Amino acid sequence: MLFRKLALAAATAFAPVRADDEDKGQSLFVTDDGALAFAFTVPGNGVDLAFSLRVKRSYSWGAVGIGSNDMPGALYFMIYQNLDRDNVTFSPRVTYSNVEPFYFDEPEFQVLPGTGVDSEYMTFTARCLSHCRSWPARGGAGGTIDVSDANQKAIFALGPKEGFASDNVEQNLKIHSRYGRFTLNMKRTRDVEDNPEIGSNPKMDGATLDFSKSGYSDIKSTMHAVLMILGICALMPLGALMLRLGGWVRAHALNQTIAMIFVLAGFGLGVATSFTYQRSMHFKSYHQIVGIIVVAFILAQFTIGFLHHKKFKDTQHPTIYGKVHVWLGRIIIFLGVLNAFFGLTFALNRRYGIVLAGLMIFIILGVFAATIGRRWMTKNRRMRQGDPLAGGSTPYGHTQPWRQPPPPAAGGSSMYPDDPPPGYEPPTQQDQIGLRPVSPWRSNSERKDDDDVPNLGSAQTPREFT
Repeated sequence: MLFRKLALAAATAFAPVRADDEDKGQSLFVTDDGALAFAFTVPGNGVDLAFSLRVKRSYSWGAVGIGSNDMPGALYFMIYQNLDRDNVTFSPRVTYSNVEPFYFDEPEFQVLPGTGVDSEYMTFTARCLSHCRSWPARGGAGGTIDVSDANQKAIFALGPKEGFASDNVEQNLKIHSRYGRFTLNMKRTRDVEDNPEIGSNPKMDGATLDFSKSGYSDIKSTMHAVLMILGICALMPLGALMLRLGGWVRAHALNQTIAMIFVLAGFGLGVATSFTYQRSMHFKSYHQIVGIIVVAFILAQFTIGFLHHKKFKDTQHPTIYGKVHVWLGRIIIFLGVLNAFFGLTFALNRRYGIVLAGLMIFIILGVFAATIGRRWMTKNRRMRQGDPLAGGSTPYGHTQPWRQPPPPAAGGSSMYPDDPPPGYEPPTQQDQIGLRPVSPWRSNSERKDDDDVPNLGSAQTPREFT
């Protein structure tokens, strides 16, 4: 009996220890700088999973996606500050392509203690009671997770560093500034009843970072804004000044052509960007509708300007094309500037509207100063040329030529002689050649009946008949 007990004890002592027995507990992923941390368990007892997500408040939002190593097919746990900034807004989301995820309302969550915000972090801790292990396709590839997988793929993302708060679980968001992939050991977390917890100085446990990238931004959206603002708000007003203030027709045509190329390139980038975000992919916003109208007007403006130039060269007279060209240009600039403000709001970049407003004020003041300056220069030039309508004096402070004293004659003497002018002399006989004496005046009593007829002189024979 004693021998059997000793043999059993020895077998137990040297038996291999199962990984499940020695490595039980939550799995914890942490970024290198601690900006995002994610703790995960699978409690069982009718609970799909439990998790705790913590994100630095300096980021506008943070999210972890499970079930995929890429955006399509993942289930996202996303958080951002609520409007009062005293708690968090939790928004589960899904997506089926590399576009902004949309709100997914099917999972049922039980919020746990530890949820809230402090001076540095926002944290959300919860248990998912349903629809967190699989989710429907909705026109794309559905997603699932295997809670027995020791190498489950997952992704994370952080929004831009800026102040952001909303109570809306479907809130439109900017594209992430950081993202990456990691591997999560779900197997070791099965049947762990303790709620997931993230300490003050968390360390990676049961997770491995596979890939991380920082400094990411939506280049297409940025270039769309730059090209559109530069083309419509800067180059097009400059082209109008070239023509109105300088009369530089060729420079005007070249400048407006470059502006149109910028606008068309920006329009293409805007269309490409629209398919990245939920708020823009259906082309129903004011910004998109007005933008399409402005681009159509610009193409018409270019055609009308070409027709005006061609006809003006033939006739050298104003054309109806020219009048339409001028007014359509004013409408384009007005709508373009207005739509730039719409676009900045649409892209959640309202603060850049202040920069744009400053730019437009500068341009307007510049146009005003240039117009006043041109009028002053024109008036000054006319005054130098002695134009009486310009007012003032002629060059060098002299008055108009007809008001000036006569210049001295050759030799330094005056044009006027010192001798008095000659007296009156009656005309000579030669001076009266071809003139007839005037009949003396007669009173009414001396006139004959035929005097009622005016004396038109004697009949003259036309030279042709002499």
